[in-house]
Amino acid sequence: RWMRQGLTSGTQGDRVAAMTLLVQESPPHSLRTLDSLLSMAALPGRREAQMAIDALRDLFINNLLPADRKLRTFAESAAATEEHPSDAALALAAYEDELKQRYAGFVRTLEAQLYSTLPYFKGVVLKVATELLTERPEQEAALLTLICNKLGDPERKVASKTSFLLHELLERHPAMKAVVLEETWRFLRRSNLPLKAQYYAVVFLNQIALRRGGADAAV
Repeated sequence: RWMRQGLTSGTQGDRVAAMTLLVQESPPHSLRTLDSLLSMAALPGRREAQMAIDALRDLFINNLLPADRKLRTFAESAAATEEHPSDAALALAAYEDELKQRYAGFVRTLEAQLYSTLPYFKGVVLKVATELLTERPEQEAALLTLICNKLGDPERKVASKTSFLLHELLERHPAMKAVVLEETWRFLRRSNLPLKAQYYAVVFLNQIALRRGGADAAV
């Protein structure tokens, strides 16, 4: 009853909470509800978008994404190669394919929201992107690129926060140092990169302690 009221007549926060619970209860049967949250996350209204983004972060990390592997497309699933897959296996493979597409769309939404004119909101989105990258391997390359790109944000606080979040990422995942360095160098090699962006990228690189003789020292 509470969820029905939250969806139909509650506040925006009630609606987000109700949709989150519905997805948590049965993810394969709640893709339309997940779509509603994804649409809300893309809204230009910052309050509504932030509530949806926070809810989606928790859902993807705690309920939807595997911790130890990337999602598979239908073509990559075991069901696609079996001669006589069961209906359950086909349904699960189709669901995972749909979820993979939706998560990729969410990452694109985060990238678009990082063009906001509000530094605080950009900081919120950056933190969510970093948490997703830290906790789950899905869309790793896309998330790392959009985070590193904000080293060139015209707002000093946003560029500084980007550097801080990248350091936090490396503290949690030291093995990612090489890919982070590579992405930062790729960012620096862009043509017509503003001097301020070059400054923040170089400062970030200088703060990384390279292990002598390590694989990342050759990047």
